[in-house]
Amino acid sequence: MNLQVAFPSLETLCLLQCMLEDIAIIGELRNLEILILLHPNVEQLPREIGLLTRLRILNLNNCTKLKVSPPNVLSCLIQLEELYVGNSFTQWDVEGLNNERASLAELKHLSRLTSLEVDIPDANMLPKDLLFEKLQRYKIFVGDTKHSRALKLKLNTISSRYNKGTLFPNLEVLRSGGNYKMKEIQRDQLFEECLYKLKVLHVIDYVAVSDWITFLKRLHSLEKLFVNSSSWEEIFPYKELFDMENHATILPKLRELEFYEQPMLTHLWKEDTQPSPMFHNLENLKVLICHKLKNFVPSSVSFQNLTNLEICKCHGLINLVTSSTAKSLVQLKKMSVSECERMTEAVTGEGGEASEFPSLEEVIVRQCPEMKTFSHGALGTPKLERVQATQEDEWHWKANLNTTIHWLWESKHNTTIQ
Repeated sequence: MNLQVAFPSLETLCLLQCMLEDIAIIGELRNLEILILLHPNVEQLPREIGLLTRLRILNLNNCTKLKVSPPNVLSCLIQLEELYVGNSFTQWDVEGLNNERASLAELKHLSRLTSLEVDIPDANMLPKDLLFEKLQRYKIFVGDTKHSRALKLKLNTISSRYNKGTLFPNLEVLRSGGNYKMKEIQRDQLFEECLYKLKVLHVIDYVAVSDWITFLKRLHSLEKLFVNSSSWEEIFPYKELFDMENHATILPKLRELEFYEQPMLTHLWKEDTQPSPMFHNLENLKVLICHKLKNFVPSSVSFQNLTNLEICKCHGLINLVTSSTAKSLVQLKKMSVSECERMTEAVTGEGGEASEFPSLEEVIVRQCPEMKTFSHGALGTPKLERVQATQEDEWHWKANLNTTIHWLWESKHNTTIQ
């Protein structure tokens, strides 16, 4: 039976859990434009697939039995716009070696490619000059650990062989950690150019502060930054970031910032007399499990666009912000402070200075045994009418924010409520 004769106009084919061990007959469907194979019972892609030169979409995602493609099959699919081989094809050949299996170099021939999902177990499988100038959507995993929507590189060094063009000119999400040293990026022009459009960065474990500072100054498009489990004592060293001749804004587009499990962290950055040219566009700030944190932010910091602030398990904090910083929190809608054992007040200042929070709608104060008041100064919270002790707890309100916080403290300590 000739499939081309039987189905001369067939353009889309989806095979779900096909038990056939030989699917070479698919190569007869020369008019196919979309081919989707879900869990086929084959270990090698048939050579005949290379005859489907009209294919625009090839989806082989999660075909765990499919380990190998013969050489010069994928490179024949020159009309291909979308290629999905994630969790498939783990046995790529290294360019220029045996040529017994397909190598990633074949992707160079797919000039129309706009979407790509691929797993690359070993960075040595990456060919020279592999450029993806038209890619709009991709999941590319390099190494043996995955993170959704991220490019993750597991490398001991960055090879200088990628020396023409930019490997991922549209890279927007990067998760970086393990033994890989950020200073290697500083030395490599290829990877530096990959950072121009970077919007989301996850940093884990390892980075030396000096490398970190240089790196930060290059992230002009970054919108979200997540830092986890570093050994730093200070995240943003002011003197290193801003010298006397350089007052350019660092991370000008940053909207979301999160620090998680920083065992050595004592300061986000230390007090400085100069106004900080950072975080003017920050909307969400979370600091979680930083037990040694002594100072949240210096009084010179302004958060005029911050809408959500969450602090949890920062046992070194006695207060959260100064009254001068509090004045900038005009957009703050939600504040959550939980499990901060030493915190006595959220806003501190000399002489009981008044603080206004015109947009504040939700306050959660949970398991802060020393927190008897929100501030010793007068407070203006026109939109706030209730406070929670937990997110699951009922709301409480006793005339104003300070009175409510004190009432909650007395309730927890079983004292008489006046």
